[in-house]
Amino acid sequence: MKNKTQPDGKSFSSESFLIGCYSRVSTDEQANVIEGSLDNQRHRMQSFLEIKNMQEPQWGQIVEHFIDDGYSAKDTNRPAYTRMMKALKSGKINAIMVTELSRLSRNIPDFCDFHKLLESHGAKFFSIKEQFDSSTPPGKMMLYNMINLAQFEREQTSERVAINCHARAQRGFLNGGPAVLGYDKDPAKKATFVVNDTEAKQVRRIFELFTEQRSLSRTIDALSAEGIKPKSRGNSKDRLVKDGRWTTDSLSYVLKNKSYIAVREANKSNINKDQAKLKAWQRYGTYRASWPAIIDVTTFETVQKILEENAERERMRLDTSEKRVFAASGLCQCEECGRRLVGQSAHGKKQVHRYYVHSSKKGDVISCSTKRIKADKIESKLAEHLSQILLEAGHFEQIESRIRQMASDSPEKIKVEKEKLTIEFSKLSLAVKNTFKIQAALDADSDAIKETAKELEDLSRKKRHIESELQNLKAKELAKDDVDDAVSDLKERLAAFKRGWVKASAVVKKSLMKDLIYSILVSPKGLKIQYRLKHDLNKPVTSEDLVAAKEFENNVIAIAEKRREKSSGTVPDAASADATSPGGADFHNVSILGSQVVGIGSERRT
Repeated sequence: MKNKTQPDGKSFSSESFLIGCYSRVSTDEQANVIEGSLDNQRHRMQSFLEIKNMQEPQWGQIVEHFIDDGYSAKDTNRPAYTRMMKALKSGKINAIMVTELSRLSRNIPDFCDFHKLLESHGAKFFSIKEQFDSSTPPGKMMLYNMINLAQFEREQTSERVAINCHARAQRGFLNGGPAVLGYDKDPAKKATFVVNDTEAKQVRRIFELFTEQRSLSRTIDALSAEGIKPKSRGNSKDRLVKDGRWTTDSLSYVLKNKSYIAVREANKSNINKDQAKLKAWQRYGTYRASWPAIIDVTTFETVQKILEENAERERMRLDTSEKRVFAASGLCQCEECGRRLVGQSAHGKKQVHRYYVHSSKKGDVISCSTKRIKADKIESKLAEHLSQILLEAGHFEQIESRIRQMASDSPEKIKVEKEKLTIEFSKLSLAVKNTFKIQAALDADSDAIKETAKELEDLSRKKRHIESELQNLKAKELAKDDVDDAVSDLKERLAAFKRGWVKASAVVKKSLMKDLIYSILVSPKGLKIQYRLKHDLNKPVTSEDLVAAKEFENNVIAIAEKRREKSSGTVPDAASADATSPGGADFHNVSILGSQVVGIGSERRT
């Protein structure tokens, strides 16, 4: 039997509302709570629609459910919300339904923009809890009052938490976070530290070594020699710290940390702001900590003085040195290992040489065949290639063809997979609906209600997985609507590049390059370009992508000259040596191997 809420062109007139149902929960924990959960919201909207269709035949139909699982309503940076707005603009839906206003937004400016967009497209908005007619002045006033209250509630809660955290900091207590080297969390009182005697000795030794070496890099070498490692944390974002290796950032953090002199810092992120303009609980301050010191104040202040002297010398060096701009910095990526390539200068006998080298930390081993590449060769070849696109017939058409090909990848396969998932999703939706009915008939104190709650949780997990797969497929379909706009926008930016490149300064050239190019894959054979496109049609290329698949190599469009014969020029000095060193590939003649776009229509959380 067909679900009454599913689209059916034969059952509904052209005047029926094409509804996009929006559901949201703020955290993963909320997603498993029955009251207010994603399934509960979905069930309420379906029930509401069934009642409206009984009252007014052919009143409306649900076109799609848009679900943001684990996103806050403080802003509109939500993937499902963004897709819903695209569907509204394209005419796929002409009405939006939520269970209550706070699911959609808790921010007045965002809601104002949302409501203006609805009005400009002649669309309707329905909130089950607050049933106001937004087409009338009183109804619109009530809507804005409700969203104002929702924003007030969010801001008041945030302020209350911040005030409480500041009060705890004033008493010397922690507000969460991991223990630092030299301390452990007190098992009896998690808001304070207890001294870890073994690590405390290491911290004292770190301060001693830095006082002797007076340099972060030399101190790291000394620490490695003595076997002193940073405190291991399984959730650390720094891969080197995870591996037990020091970085200049992790060492600097230890040396600047006032926790070691029993000082608790509050609102450290506001230290450089005008304190007079901040509220009392927002101001930076230092207070006596609730744990003992392991470094004396004199040693700590000596270390701070050395760090400041080093920073001042570095500032002077940068201020007096020649500015060297790398136009492709941040865009280049090694195809062999996936690491970013960054600009680096080397001083020869007669001139300064610029290179792109692997981004690495101290101790990293670069095993790629290409160790470094002359910056001038990459930048000149990119400029030449981009000029060819505009001047030579057929070049841009090839790129446009590739973009469209990627956007329309396997439409039949998408359709079959979508139908399969939709059937499975409908079965689960029916099971959830029946379970809700059973739960409603049970006694609140019975054991059976616990069993139904467990069953709902299991069904919810399965539904969320299928819904995620469906959203990915629908995102690919929606991406096709954006391709025309993306191609036109790329053509305009190419024209702007041509007008500005010749007379532009080095800094402006870098800006022009970044505006046009999303990424450049660098290999011993040449370069592969991915252009920057609108509507989030680009996808980052990860190391795993490069290792797991060779599609980048097999599916490129040949658009430039073949590599010329190897040059046999001599190298005047070691600093100016090209990537022909032992183990390195000859990169004397750079060529553009291809240009392409990958991963169109992918969904990512930001």
